[in-house]
Amino acid sequence: MSMSVSTVHRPRQYARKNIVLSITADWEINKPKKTILHWDSKLFHLDIAHNEERVAVLISGSLYGFSVVFNGAEETSVNGILSYSIICIANQATIDEKQQKLLHKERIFWRAVLERILDITLFLSARNLTFRGSDTAIGSKSNGKFLGVFELLAKYDTVLNELMQRIQDKETKEHYLSNDTHNELIRLLAREIESKNLSKVKKAKYYSIILDCTPDVSHKEQMSIILRSVTCTPGVGIDIYENFFGYLTVNDTTGKGLFNAFLNQAKNWDLNILDFRGQSYDNGANMKVKVKGVQARFLEMNPKALYVPCANHSLNLVIVDGALSSISAISFFGVLSRLYTLFSLSPPRWEILKSCVAISVKPQSDTRWEKILEALEKLEEHALEKRDGATATEVRSLTEYIRTWPFLLSIIIWYNVSFQINKSSKLLQSSATYLDILASEINATKAFLYEYRENGFSDARVKASEIAEVLGIEKIFT
Repeated sequence: MSMSVSTVHRPRQYARKNIVLSITADWEINKPKKTILHWDSKLFHLDIAHNEERVAVLISGSLYGFSVVFNGAEETSVNGILSYSIICIANQATIDEKQQKLLHKERIFWRAVLERILDITLFLSARNLTFRGSDTAIGSKSNGKFLGVFELLAKYDTVLNELMQRIQDKETKEHYLSNDTHNELIRLLAREIESKNLSKVKKAKYYSIILDCTPDVSHKEQMSIILRSVTCTPGVGIDIYENFFGYLTVNDTTGKGLFNAFLNQAKNWDLNILDFRGQSYDNGANMKVKVKGVQARFLEMNPKALYVPCANHSLNLVIVDGALSSISAISFFGVLSRLYTLFSLSPPRWEILKSCVAISVKPQSDTRWEKILEALEKLEEHALEKRDGATATEVRSLTEYIRTWPFLLSIIIWYNVSFQINKSSKLLQSSATYLDILASEINATKAFLYEYRENGFSDARVKASEIAEVLGIEKIFT
């Protein structure tokens, strides 16, 4: 018996129609929230060994996961896909159009999420606040400041609230809240800030540098880089920029090593060394030496790179060198260091000191030095009660030294000198001070030191004698 194509096609079409109607009804009941699919019936030809047609489908979604299905008549996921296709066709739309709308909506959502997370990152970074806590769980009281701010904003912001709901419902694992994302965002922000600051420097053309080195907690030498530039805008005025560009880890701390480290960084920044007009460092030998120091090597490359040593550091070195030239001064500052170490070793000791002396960052009146003796006496009693022989011995040693005429005289002398130097140092560090005022202050400090060298000792001796009579200290040099 022979059959025409239409005879075979009609039953098949009727069966397909029934399948479509049934899966359409099933789709409306069990519709997944979100699906992404690829469906192409031409991937596999009709297999005459089976009674049903075979369809290749790749589907992913919150309901079904990922699966590849070949039998459209038996799999629920395929029913959902076929039904979704018919719904789209009935609305004169395509699957791609629907997916593009969903994709566009998601893109807008995640862009909004990223903007808010960047704002949180900037907020914490600008205030030098820590990001992380002891855990990373949403809702935990110890999850750190970043997640804490995120949870607070999520109460009032619809975008972050939606993200939190997705995380809590386990609908997404990508949320930009991990520690690795924090680090990446900070690096990207730092790179953008550095790029903006470099643009200012290059626009100004001429620049000067400030370099300084110090070891970090891991005992690696870090060189800080600061660039200064001036921008003149007609009708606006003059703007002076001083921007910190970060740290360079240097292994060679000689003048040549620091010089090469900056040259390599300047090359990465595409800075022209010939536009270099000023350099300022501390008075370290590797910086200021006229032959092999950093400043000499820059001047050799660019004679217009004027070297200006740090005035504040130079002023402090005057006191340091003066103290190192006297054995009495070395002993005096050594005792001060021992006193601080003794009282700061434990909270109870520090409380004893505070009960006798008003602790302040600023120096107290030198006439109150006898309070330190009272604190030492109480500390000795405390050490004897605790049977701490080492502390008791140290206290007696310090007490005996403090009750001497040389130590009392040193207090008066170094307080007067340090007070004048500290006043000038603070003024030098002020950004609001004019050059003529600074020059006047430096001259006043210079005149004070000359005058104090001539008459300061006798004045200090008179004042120390008054205190010695109160404390019962014999005025003799031992």
